[in-house]
Amino acid sequence: MSSSFLVATDLKYEWRNTDLFSREPNKTLWKIPRLEISKPGIVLLAGRNGSGKSTLLRCLLGLMRPTTGEVCWFGEKDNLRGKIGYIPELPVLPSRIKVGELIESLLGLKPQQLVQLESDDSYPASLRISNLLQRQAHLLSKGQQQRLILTLALRSQPAGFVLDEPFSGLDPWARTELAELLVTLSNRSHFLLISTHDAPQKLRDHVRETWIIANEQLSVHAGCSIPE
Repeated sequence: MSSSFLVATDLKYEWRNTDLFSREPNKTLWKIPRLEISKPGIVLLAGRNGSGKSTLLRCLLGLMRPTTGEVCWFGEKDNLRGKIGYIPELPVLPSRIKVGELIESLLGLKPQQLVQLESDDSYPASLRISNLLQRQAHLLSKGQQQRLILTLALRSQPAGFVLDEPFSGLDPWARTELAELLVTLSNRSHFLLISTHDAPQKLRDHVRETWIIANEQLSVHAGCSIPE
């Protein structure tokens, strides 16, 4: 079994025009000979809008099929259940259910249990959501939704997280809080694969490497290589 978190080989994604009334040609988003995440830390995925960052993440997670290629997590194919926490750019939460009800139905945690859990000094302050228990989940702000989804994901004790544009639409305070939380997670031996073109400085200082998609290719750079 591979000791790497992720090994992907010969990846290619070709967008095909299926609109009979459009003459837009087929387009190859990227061709990637090999990708690997071999140790904990923060990896940024960057590229211009339309370069295929979100598509690559979804292909790596098995939510979309690449045109060609093979993706293995933890040395296996198609076996990600409970191993990775995924936070999409636009979370989809059920309507007409309160945060406390959602927490209880998915985690088996009653409101008082969550309050007690969050009262521990070791619990990340930026992740606390006990003040939101009576709110409708689908009406939360984006930052609040991310905190909720991260809470749900952390309880399954995943080895790492995949986040798609987590800083988009957040106010400066929420951006800083989220960056600090992600750094804390990486320091706890998690890997984080983060698609972004706008990383806060608090995150930049802790990035292990950056993957940049440009001209249908992906290049790997040490540290944070996103222009400020």
